[in-house]
Amino acid sequence: MPGPTRSPAPRSSAPSRRSVLRWGLGASAVLAVAGCGSVRVGQPAAYTPPPLGIDDLYRADLLELLDRLLEATAGGADPREEIAGRVRELHAALVEHRDALLTGAEAQKEQDASSAGHGASDGGGAEAQPVDAAGIVDLLGQMIALGADACVQCSGSLARVIAAIVSHLQWAAGTLVLAAGDAALAAPAPPGEDALVPTREVPTSDPPSVAATVDYEAALQEAQGDEWYAGYAFEVMAARATDAAARTPLLDTSGLHRDRARRLARIAEEDQITDVPQEAVYPLPGGGLDAATLEELPAGIGQGLLEDWVAMVGAVPFARRAFAVATALAEAHGLVGAVSAIPVLPSLSADDR
Repeated sequence: MPGPTRSPAPRSSAPSRRSVLRWGLGASAVLAVAGCGSVRVGQPAAYTPPPLGIDDLYRADLLELLDRLLEATAGGADPREEIAGRVRELHAALVEHRDALLTGAEAQKEQDASSAGHGASDGGGAEAQPVDAAGIVDLLGQMIALGADACVQCSGSLARVIAAIVSHLQWAAGTLVLAAGDAALAAPAPPGEDALVPTREVPTSDPPSVAATVDYEAALQEAQGDEWYAGYAFEVMAARATDAAARTPLLDTSGLHRDRARRLARIAEEDQITDVPQEAVYPLPGGGLDAATLEELPAGIGQGLLEDWVAMVGAVPFARRAFAVATALAEAHGLVGAVSAIPVLPSLSADDR
């Protein structure tokens, strides 16, 4: 993105969308063995499956809702190509989202079934149905709400995947509503931090895990450095604005980003990790003097911050999750109308798509 020329703090390697979930299989196998009682000669072993962990409970619900969205967006037709095109793009993204949530064993099972000729039909030859934009937006809202709730309770590795998915869907919902141009159709608002509280009981048999402190520190430093930069950049843009109507929202945005950076400083102090101090001046593309370059800067800043905050979701302790999730979704929402596309899985690598 257009931004500072400073060397950024090294990002942790983005987790593989399959590898971050395969650990669950190993844990389940251990629990399965532990669940076996005494074995009598000539009789099958007594076995009581352990209860599903919170990760698996949320993952199952998310996959069910994803399947409903895939069905709603499949084969849609609309005389307005802008809407039809957005729905096709959304459907393709949902396929990748679903793949990201599958464990290695589930993905292999589906691949084997497909190879054997038992895979789901692609509906070829069926008459395309008109796009139900309102129904799709409603399902997207449900998916965003469920995913945000999951992020505050699931293991860090899974929470990062889910945050990437719902951040893309937050942007996609707003973009679809914008394309529809229907005053009666409203995009789901990103949930506020205060609304994101744990709601499900966490089974003690399979507690969720958190990231290592070194990953938490690196993610915080990256996000804080970019928030300081955003605050400075928007302040410069406000100074260059020629009227108050344009200047005031730019100053408000500058203050928002600096407030986030200051909050991260307090969090770092409380959690005894190293933060990134504010610099007096940051380099801007074109020296901050080219009006056209400055106009493009907010979109680049927003996309960078979106990736920062999705990564933060997977790195922060549970007590900090709501802040990270709400901020990631707010950044995704802010990119509606500003960019024509965002990554299907922000901050995650395309290891085996």
